[in-house]
Amino acid sequence: MVDRCICSHISLKDILAEADSRGGATLRELQEARVCSVHCELCVPYVKAALRTGKTAFIPGGYILADDHDSDQPSRREPVIGSESEHAPSGTKKSEAG
Repeated sequence: MVDRCICSHISLKDILAEADSRGGATLRELQEARVCSVHCELCVPYVKAALRTGKTAFIPGGYILADDHDSDQPSRREPVIGSESEHAPSGTKKSEAG
């Protein structure tokens, strides 16, 4: 389970508590305060999903299931395993079934 920002040694539960103590801080505000998501940034989609949903643990890749549409930071999403985009050659589109 993904339940923390490893680089900053802080759990998603503690990140949510810190955000609340700052009056509902955004990811960007937490980054600027150096609370989390400032080194490798692999936790960014999970922190964003936690701030939005209140959940404090995700299966790896589970932030995709949390419907992350926050445009505050660039997306680091990878294709979902088994998705059509994974199997389409680079620069081509799969034709739609008509």
